[in-house]
Amino acid sequence: MPYSQRRKNCEPYTFEGAVSAGAADVNGHFIKRDTAIYLNGPWWIANFYKEDNAVDGKLLADSVEVATNPVFEGGLGEGGLVTTVQGFLAAGKQDDPAKEAAVVKFLQYLTDPVHVSELALSSGAMFFVKYTPAEETRPISQKVTEVANNAAFTVLHVNGAFPTAFSTEFPSALAALINGDVDAQGFVDQLQEAIDMA
Repeated sequence: MPYSQRRKNCEPYTFEGAVSAGAADVNGHFIKRDTAIYLNGPWWIANFYKEDNAVDGKLLADSVEVATNPVFEGGLGEGGLVTTVQGFLAAGKQDDPAKEAAVVKFLQYLTDPVHVSELALSSGAMFFVKYTPAEETRPISQKVTEVANNAAFTVLHVNGAFPTAFSTEFPSALAALINGDVDAQGFVDQLQEAIDMA
C-alpha cells in the first residue's frame, strides 16, 4: 500500500541510492521525511503513530496519506490491490478426513470478518476479507481497510508469482536497468537466466 507525505515544497520523491536499497534504509528515510512516497504494508502503520518518530512534536501520521497503487496506461485502471499468498496458512490435502475438516474449520474461523478485524487492530496484519474495522482503529488503518474493501481487482505480489530465484535477482536486474547497464530485453534475460540456473 503506498503512503505519501504531504510536501510544502518540491523535494525528491526518494533518496540517492534508493534502487536496491534494503528495507532499513527505505524505512529510515521515510521516517526522517527524506522521501515523499513509500510502499509498505498495513503492519507498518503503527510506526506512523510512534512518538519516537515524531519531528518537532508532530507525528508522522499527521502528514501521511494513503494512495492506491500506480497503474500503467492501458492497464486495468485504478482501484487494484497487491496481495500475497499466506503460504504459512496453506495446508495440503489430508489423508485423514477429521484432519481435513479441522483445517477447513480453522481457516473459516481465522478469516471470519470479526477475527480479521481483531487481528488487524492488534497486529496490523490484514487478510483479503471484507470487514468493518473496530471503532478504535487508527484513521490510516481505516483508510487502508476502505481501499481493500473496495478493490476492483488484485495483483499477486511478485514474490508469490515467480520462483525464489527471480525474487533474489530482481533488485540487481532492476538496478542494472535503471542505471542503463542493460536495456529492457537485458533486464528480462537477466531474470530468466537466474531462473534457469536455479
